[in-house]
Amino acid sequence: MRLLVSLLPVLFILPVQFQHPVSCKLQLYRVPLRRFPSARHRFEKLGIRMDRLRLKYAEEVSHFRGDWSSAVKSTPLSNYLDAQYFGPITIGTPPQTFKVIFDTGSSNLWVPSATCASTMVACRVHNRYFAKRGETALPSTMAVAVCPAFLSTDTVRVAGLEIRDQTFAEATEMPGPIFLAAKFDGIFGLAYHSISMQRIKPPFYAMMEQGLLTKPIFSVYLSRHGEKDGGAIFFGGSNPHYYTGNFTYVQVSHRAYWQVKMDSAVIRNLELCQQGCEVIIDTGTSFLALPYDQAILINESIGGTPSSFGQFLVACDSVPALPRITFTLGGRTFFLESHEYVFQDIYQDRRICSSAFIAVDLPSPSGPLWILGDVFLGKYYTEFDMERHRIGFADARS
Repeated sequence: MRLLVSLLPVLFILPVQFQHPVSCKLQLYRVPLRRFPSARHRFEKLGIRMDRLRLKYAEEVSHFRGDWSSAVKSTPLSNYLDAQYFGPITIGTPPQTFKVIFDTGSSNLWVPSATCASTMVACRVHNRYFAKRGETALPSTMAVAVCPAFLSTDTVRVAGLEIRDQTFAEATEMPGPIFLAAKFDGIFGLAYHSISMQRIKPPFYAMMEQGLLTKPIFSVYLSRHGEKDGGAIFFGGSNPHYYTGNFTYVQVSHRAYWQVKMDSAVIRNLELCQQGCEVIIDTGTSFLALPYDQAILINESIGGTPSSFGQFLVACDSVPALPRITFTLGGRTFFLESHEYVFQDIYQDRRICSSAFIAVDLPSPSGPLWILGDVFLGKYYTEFDMERHRIGFADARS
């Protein structure tokens, strides 16, 4: 989920120099978590996913013009709607716990505020931050997605790491059905500083500047198996227990989102992205999003028919015979089988199958862009290297 706010233009971006700490704790720390049942059919019925994705990229663009070691810190993730994975953090002293989406498509941290109106059901069912229990509240206002908010500064803890004086947004309203249905409380942005609202220092940048990690790297393993944990995000490196083989690295092409160039995409005899195209790697998005004309072509090729909630439906009995799709990144071919790019749900005692390929035409200067979300990341362990400005992909262990 993206933080949206009217801000002063960003005139220039200063490079960040990460300083490696002299020493660090060598103990791997893992946070246990809970897994919640799927609620995707609620969002599909209300057409929320498409709206979220459009908001997520269309407006924010206007604001900017691995070796494994025991030093890696990990936070387990919970599986929500096969795509919305979240894990725990705490804010303040004494610590207040929140479930957040670790989102590579945004840069800010936000949680619900204690001032969020108790008359809003969504406010009552989520953990809220009580500033009076923390250290500092700053007299500044902003907006979080469609929510008004203000800024506070406090200590944030994640995976055993303590981030001092982290500025974050307190959402004072949580309107709409998405917040009521969502099992997460807030968002922990992991993208580049250049798209941070009001130039707030992102928490991952603060981790590095405060010497909490040996490497400015984090990596993500997303499990899509129903009875398993949701996966984990690792700060400080990659964990070979969760992947096989070597990483294929692709250089970041634009330091805003985690954006790279994809060489091609092919399904059956349909060749897409023939001249190469720009792709965002986004842990906060469930779908495989692409420009409208290409989305129509790819869904037609698998027999998809438009539905009222913005996705394409496919006949469930046809799924085993559908072709794989291949993506070429960094000279390597990655692929998804049909059962990996088709969502299957039970709704009102009916089995419904919907395509993960959706149409999102992003306006200039950000578009046209593809977005590879959790459908792709669930199969490939992904490393985000902010020192070398590259993304690595390896086969995730099943």
